[in-house]
Amino acid sequence: MANFYVNTTEVVHKLPNNDRPKFYMFGVPSYTNMGDQAVSLAERKYIENEFPEYQYIEIIEEDDDYAIPIVQEHLQPSDIIAFTGGGNMGNLYHNHEEARRKVFSTFVNNLTISFPQSIHFENNEDGEIEKQKSQEAYRK
Repeated sequence: MANFYVNTTEVVHKLPNNDRPKFYMFGVPSYTNMGDQAVSLAERKYIENEFPEYQYIEIIEEDDDYAIPIVQEHLQPSDIIAFTGGGNMGNLYHNHEEARRKVFSTFVNNLTISFPQSIHFENNEDGEIEKQKSQEAYRK
């Protein structure tokens, strides 16, 4: 029997209140690109297998801004902050890059992980400006 399905049965609007450390995954896609969906599922399975003591919490990309202050309120030193992987780091998909910058420049006191990305900053003025903004955010 294959073990590759997602067994999520409900959307929860409150963060769990328990003693388990949390693994917050920001930028989870809700759109229908199957490649990005597969990346997200693989990340989830990896985290659940490699960090079984952590409670995995997905934050879909359109809720990133709303979720940041809520996560900040509940954040513990042992919690991990991550941003989903894929192919959207750079200046081709501004909204994804701006969300990633905001997450990494906000959660500076916890371990932060960017899952593997394709990176492309165009070789023009906009690409250079956006690359500098990203470098500044990720240095934090």
